[in-house]
Amino acid sequence: MSEEPKKSRVVIAVDGSEHSDRAFDFYSKSMHRKDDEVLLIHANDFADRHTQEHHHNVATVESLDRWLERCTKESKKLLSSFEKKCKENKFNCKLFTKIGKPGEVICEFMEEKNADQIVLGCRGQDTLRRTLMGSVSDYCIRHATKPVTVVPPPNRESHGFINRANNAD
Repeated sequence: MSEEPKKSRVVIAVDGSEHSDRAFDFYSKSMHRKDDEVLLIHANDFADRHTQEHHHNVATVESLDRWLERCTKESKKLLSSFEKKCKENKFNCKLFTKIGKPGEVICEFMEEKNADQIVLGCRGQDTLRRTLMGSVSDYCIRHATKPVTVVPPPNRESHGFINRANNAD
């Protein structure tokens, strides 16, 4: 008699990009098992986003409050679209938003929720950009204590240095 596979807790990192959509779709079509618990996490890098928009201005408490409120609304809207997908697929899901650097947030969240794995998308940055800016998927691969599934871009050549160099003629 074969054993039933154990129920898994799967963290899926979402950010509203086509890459996170692809990761969710890959999980839905290729990995999901009936009793899995899907934990959708949106890591809102509030400090980075606020700095990018207000790099020359002095931030006031009021502007920070407005910015945080806007980020919270964006996160809720994003997560509600994934919640709808989960309901359509009859997934048992929970939604979470946390503020911080995405890689750190995702790995800490996985530990906090005692999840079995992480699923996330990859932008397909070239080596130089990944080295200079870092990569959420690289961070998770290096720091997660459980398996990480990274869903690559559909056409790696269209996302990297090699394609740009070949077209530089």
